[in-house]
Amino acid sequence: MSRFLKGRKIDWQPLPLIIISGLLIGALFGEAIKAFAPEQTTVLARVKPRP
Repeated sequence: MSRFLKGRKIDWQPLPLIIISGLLIGALFGEAIKAFAPEQTTVLARVKPRP
């Protein structure tokens, strides 16, 4: 197993940029979905008071 890991070198430099751009894209898509989604109507249930 260690011979497979010996030759690989991972470039960690672009990782923060990838994470931040993924979060920004996710936030944009989330806001767009919220803008075009139909509004949810909340139903208030009547709670009977306890005797």
